[in-house]
Amino acid sequence: YTIQRDYAKTGEENGLRQSLGNWQYVTNVFKSDSLRRGNMKVIRNNLSSSIELYDLDKDLSESKNLSSDIRYDSLIKSMLDALDQVGPCPRNAAGKFRITDERGNLSRVGCEWFAEKRKKRCRLVKKGKKKCPRICGRHNTFCNVLS
Repeated sequence: YTIQRDYAKTGEENGLRQSLGNWQYVTNVFKSDSLRRGNMKVIRNNLSSSIELYDLDKDLSESKNLSSDIRYDSLIKSMLDALDQVGPCPRNAAGKFRITDERGNLSRVGCEWFAEKRKKRCRLVKKGKKKCPRICGRHNTFCNVLS
């Protein structure tokens, strides 16, 4: 007699993921991304800038969008933050940070500095990939339009 556990539902097993992300690309356009955490699923439609939230235990067909219910605001925010962390387009750093620019000068810049001359500056200043992944990261061709 063996008891099997559904770790995706309970989230109690050590070392197993607590959520599952999904990304939809159509002809190199980052159309949407979604995250499932337990019974809840959030969908971010990047083309229309809309958010959807569904309780899959009660609505498997995803017909009742809960995103307009303010009771779910903090859940939506935390799920979108998690989606940014696991997805191909993590958020750029806010504000300014210290770098050594392409001339060797110490400067304080923000991600907009990298965007001005993206190819050259991202190649020469390694901090760009870490601080500004939507501009200098490996998927910048579709991520930078989301910034």
